[in-house]
Amino acid sequence: MSRAWTRGEGNAERRGSSRALADFLASELQGALLPVEGTDPRGQGNLQFLASPPAARLPAGCAWSDSLFWQTPQAMETTFGEIAVVGYFIKWTDGRPMLCRLFIPPSARQDGVVSKNPDFRVYDSNPDAWLDAGIVSRNAAPDDKAGGYRGLFADLVPGFWVQCYGLDGQALPRTYDSRQAMTAASSPKAGSATQRSVTCPPQ
Repeated sequence: MSRAWTRGEGNAERRGSSRALADFLASELQGALLPVEGTDPRGQGNLQFLASPPAARLPAGCAWSDSLFWQTPQAMETTFGEIAVVGYFIKWTDGRPMLCRLFIPPSARQDGVVSKNPDFRVYDSNPDAWLDAGIVSRNAAPDDKAGGYRGLFADLVPGFWVQCYGLDGQALPRTYDSRQAMTAASSPKAGSATQRSVTCPPQ
């Protein structure tokens, strides 16, 4: 009886943790910024929402599950703006899966001096420069004890699944790019705004 009770308590705790993780992620998604048509001379918006981008834009060990990356007005230090880059992905290191949170603010502070963050590239002339394997590795190193396990959101999370939906309720492709959706939109039903649902498995 004691063993069954302990197992039940453990399962309840894992379910509670999963709900807490999903609720936190969902609250951050509410601030996601979509591309603004017409603000960029290249004909694209200067913002982007990516679901499961190409593996080449992520470090090794991060392409085995879904991922999300976007921009949101969430920077705490606003000298160089309030928009920050946020992302969630699974990273496997030595057989250990970790759910990671990427956070790149526009400002960097060192020795009390605030300067532009060189890894914040949302407004770079290259529209894809804001997300690459190097940036992710430098700002999310969950296996680096000396660096304070930077970016570790939850340990032992083997899977992360995301499904994006259009305003018409239809499921969008697993690899979703809001810029492409905006460019391809030719009717009211093909709008670029989306709703997102996220599922985190029990730990």
